[in-house]
Amino acid sequence: MNTFLVVLVATGLRSCLSQVCGRAPPENRIVGGSDAVEGAWPWQVDIQQGANGHVCGGSLIAADWVLSAAHCFPTPSDVSEYRLYVGRYQLNGFNQFETVRRVSRVLVASGYKSPERGSDLALVQLDGPVEWSEYVRPVCLPDTGVRFPGGRPCYVTGWGHIRQGVSLPGVGTLQEVMVPIIDQTSCRTSCHQRRR
Repeated sequence: MNTFLVVLVATGLRSCLSQVCGRAPPENRIVGGSDAVEGAWPWQVDIQQGANGHVCGGSLIAADWVLSAAHCFPTPSDVSEYRLYVGRYQLNGFNQFETVRRVSRVLVASGYKSPERGSDLALVQLDGPVEWSEYVRPVCLPDTGVRFPGGRPCYVTGWGHIRQGVSLPGVGTLQEVMVPIIDQTSCRTSCHQRRR
């Protein structure tokens, strides 16, 4: 088992044992690619890099670990310009519940070459633990071997573009949208067709 997987399993067990993970979002949230309700996604992390500002999102999985994408850290050995914000709701507004941390280290999944080729995962260790609150808590990780069926609805959250080439306007409120999970066979077929 590689170091990346060992850390992911170990941190996942600690966070689920803490009994604070995965609190359900409030019932009155807006659905359909709209502003999320503040505190609805307390594991959402804003990853910023120096003058580039927001570069990626991540999920808090333990008090000092974030799960993100490997492509967000093209040089994982140089993390000096990264800042991670937890408890953040607006990119360009006042966030009374946010905490900022620096990056201690980044572990990229073995075999990662590019997002299109898979294994686009990174574990980011914070320079210190965050404190749990109603606005900061970890997401629950599924047990090893759990498979989610294709078509099952899930939420995607973040501060990315709202359309191709169109940045999130105004104060940049955290967005949420419900999408169906794509089964592995359909995903592989789609990726294979795009590589041609």
